[in-house]
Amino acid sequence: MLTLLYASRAQIGPDEDWSLFAQAAGRNSALGVTGALFTCGTYFAEVLEGDDATVEALMRSIAAEPRHADARLLLREQIAARRFNRFHILPCDHSTFARRAVERARAASPDDRDQAARRLNRLLQALAWARTAPMAA
Repeated sequence: MLTLLYASRAQIGPDEDWSLFAQAAGRNSALGVTGALFTCGTYFAEVLEGDDATVEALMRSIAAEPRHADARLLLREQIAARRFNRFHILPCDHSTFARRAVERARAASPDDRDQAARRLNRLLQALAWARTAPMAA
């Protein structure tokens, strides 16, 4: 099973956000792809995991999409088990910390990119978990 993490500059207007995210979530679920799409102002960061050929084809499609400018593949690795239970949409909610994590991963030198990408991947996993975890009483 393959997992990819990329970040791109968002080329969309504020009115487009939610309909596009719903389309992405539906498409990814139909393809058997799990992961998370994080949006924060001018950036997208997305983790895709699933069948190798499906994830690779999906990434090629995203890279060719005009709404994703300067898409940068940050992490590509084989995994034994899924890290996400479904496909999640993670709005930024104006989180400076999360936005900076995306910026750092995109700007990292080749020597530092792997570590920055792994940190961003863990952050997206934590955000996805936090949005689905039951609230304590």
